[in-house]
Amino acid sequence: MPLLPPEAPARSAILLSVLPDAGAVGIETAHLARGTRVVTHCEHARLTVPLALPGVTAIDRAAMHLSTPNCTTAICAALLHPLHVTHGIEAVTITTLQAISGTDLPGLAASEIHDRVVGHLPGEADALRDELDVLFDGAFPVDVFATRVPVWRGHTITLSLRLRDGAGADRIHETLGPDGNVALTDLPGGRDRFSPGAPLATVTSLRDGAQGVLAVLKGDNLEAATVGVLAGILAMLDV
Repeated sequence: MPLLPPEAPARSAILLSVLPDAGAVGIETAHLARGTRVVTHCEHARLTVPLALPGVTAIDRAAMHLSTPNCTTAICAALLHPLHVTHGIEAVTITTLQAISGTDLPGLAASEIHDRVVGHLPGEADALRDELDVLFDGAFPVDVFATRVPVWRGHTITLSLRLRDGAGADRIHETLGPDGNVALTDLPGGRDRFSPGAPLATVTSLRDGAQGVLAVLKGDNLEAATVGVLAGILAMLDV
């Protein structure tokens, strides 16, 4: 595959962009002006162009500029979408434990986070809240605590859900069973290992809490929640 400078015309009708945010706006704008369709994973577009997430949103096949959500948003939305459709979500509180690879290097160097946790991350928390608000059209309030942890790959996310119909963990388990974006499993202790083709989100714990249902999610932020989402959009665009 040839390496082309950013300003070179694209050699296909569609361009996937995972550029650093600092230069993404100008480069993507130039490609759009040439008539190239752009699907971007860059932060700058997520609240200004349609968000696309297979299994959660419809894809506008005519749109020239589409954006994928943040990897953490994609993992959360994979769980929230079937629950909201079936049970109705009234409110959700989310706490994220995000891997260092989610900083979009160059960013927070691995050495800076060795043996410590970095939180609260206002930018990450705001992005998750705002993007979920877009994906679900403001249907329910979202509170977020975002934390960076010293692991290289994989996000762990805990959610406290209050559902309109009062469904408990058993009914939610039944709802999630047939959903292709979510796996239900009790992972053994030890190191997380994400295999190719893994679902967007894996529920590793589901139980009833004092004020709602408590869930623990794991997801591969690098593959399923980034590259996998881009590939899924291409499939929906029949590319």
